[in-house]
Amino acid sequence: MSYSPIHGSPAEETAAGVLATVLDTTSQVLAARRLVCLREIAVAVAGGRGRRAVCGAAAAALDRFRDDLPFGVILLHEPRMRPALRPMGTWGLADERVALGSLGVLDDEPPNDLAGVLASGQMGVVDHLPGSFPVRVDESPPAGSLVILPLTQDAEGRPIGLVLAGISSRLVLDPEYLDFVDLVAGQIAAAVTRARTDEAQRAKAADALYRAWHDPLTGLLNRPALLDRLDRGLRRAGRDQRIIGVLFLDLDGFKSVNDTLGHQAGDDLLRTVATRLSGVVRPGDVVGRLAGDEFVVLCEGADGPEDLLTVGKRVLTALDEPIELGRTVQLGGSVGIAWSGPELADAEELLNAADMAMYAAKKSGSGRCVAYDERIRAALAAKLQETTELRRAVNSDELQLRVAPIESRDSAVVGFEAIPCWRHPDLGSVGPEGIEPVARDARLTGDIDRWVVENIARTTPTAHGAQLWVRMSEPGATDSRLRRALIDLVPALRAAGTPVLTVLLPDQLVQRDHRLADMIAAELDTAGVTVGVDFTDTDPVGTATDDIMPSKIRIVRLGARHVHGVDRSGVSRAILAGTVRFAHLLDLRVAVRSVDTPQELATVRALHCDLIQGAAVGTATPVQDNGQR
Repeated sequence: MSYSPIHGSPAEETAAGVLATVLDTTSQVLAARRLVCLREIAVAVAGGRGRRAVCGAAAAALDRFRDDLPFGVILLHEPRMRPALRPMGTWGLADERVALGSLGVLDDEPPNDLAGVLASGQMGVVDHLPGSFPVRVDESPPAGSLVILPLTQDAEGRPIGLVLAGISSRLVLDPEYLDFVDLVAGQIAAAVTRARTDEAQRAKAADALYRAWHDPLTGLLNRPALLDRLDRGLRRAGRDQRIIGVLFLDLDGFKSVNDTLGHQAGDDLLRTVATRLSGVVRPGDVVGRLAGDEFVVLCEGADGPEDLLTVGKRVLTALDEPIELGRTVQLGGSVGIAWSGPELADAEELLNAADMAMYAAKKSGSGRCVAYDERIRAALAAKLQETTELRRAVNSDELQLRVAPIESRDSAVVGFEAIPCWRHPDLGSVGPEGIEPVARDARLTGDIDRWVVENIARTTPTAHGAQLWVRMSEPGATDSRLRRALIDLVPALRAAGTPVLTVLLPDQLVQRDHRLADMIAAELDTAGVTVGVDFTDTDPVGTATDDIMPSKIRIVRLGARHVHGVDRSGVSRAILAGTVRFAHLLDLRVAVRSVDTPQELATVRALHCDLIQGAAVGTATPVQDNGQR
């Protein structure tokens, strides 16, 4: 407001009156204040991690602008929860719980006025609040009514929540006011949506990290996590002059449970063992599962080997208790113990030492606990020398590609299997049976698979018209680049007169991840490769019964444990006959390897095995380099 005098004429010195000029600035003041409010909300929610934090920050910012919005509640709608509306932030309330109860927010289902806004996505107004509604009493203007605003940001345009905001009795509910509260709701909705996306991404990342470091069956730490934990523990032990111990447990009788009761029973058994182990170790000890029926306990801060032996005995005692798996199962185990020191300061070496001690325990009988010592150390040294020599052989091309004949039931040679042989300077020619355990310990199985595939590409491994077989290890089969190299061989082999390339996947892969095995089999089948499964540890009947047999499998191959003694044992003969019949009913051909005697050969033929390998059929012979690269 401004004032100025009124003169009757220019000559008059005395003012005849006063002119008052009034400029209404209320709208500009409100607009400026509301802009500040919106800016402060944006700043407050910018750093929020999580929906509750975002809503709490928005409510705290709005609490400083109660001249416009005297009180309010921010609600998120969770239809599957009860109550369906979750309070995430409030401002201006003297008693939050009483206020929420008065508004019906605490009811299992939202009241009609709130439900109507959730359904329509349109703003609603409650004209009269109860006289006892607990609004904070201070200099802020009273509020007798309420506006209900939808938080609309989901993909289908449905409200993800509501803002209930008190309307100041000193302000008119005009379009400018409604635009302001709508902008407030829009800011909150956008911030909540961003927070929800961030939460989902963090949850996904946390889940991926958990799965990367934990065994999916038991929830225990897996091998990479155990080695990481052991490596960090060894560094602490070195600084603190303490020891860290490793207990390596291998179950006795697990395979028979899998074979007789099925893989579901085997899984239940492993989960039970995991629970028992976690219950008997010391506080702070870490239990993990390496693979199959192998478990590890890391004991950090042990006072000495006696502590570790005590834990090992408790582990074996826990395994003595029978387990109910539809029928009572009596289990046992063998435990190997090793602890850190000057010669065992590396995580892998310490774990290997405990593994070696476990094998020594198993050789001495079930239910034993054996500590790593000099005798075992000497055996480990020999094992390390073998792995070093094999690694050198792979890298310096000391391996030789050979082919072993495959006969049909009527004695015709129908194909050959490409196999690596190691020309060892002291042991002479070492075949796959000797190479595989060393390669597995040295983690060279994938490298040897790659060597075989590369050498097939530059040799003439089969006679014209014969099929070629290649057995893959799990690391080789799961290597997409190696599978691509195998697929690329198909046209060249066909041009050279080899009509069929057959790839045998390991049964361990099928057991560990049957979906991955199914995907790999389908990929190879689509490329014209015949796919089989090499059953060394399990059997096709159990695999098919558990419904984990890859759908594109055409051949099942049985190993030495299915074949040796089949000519002398009626039980073995009946098992093999049943397996063959079962496979034929599934339109699968049955191959048997390690058929080493004429008697075994006559028996497997009589039992209608389709394809036969072994010393009784013929030995592997070297192939020559054809110069192709």
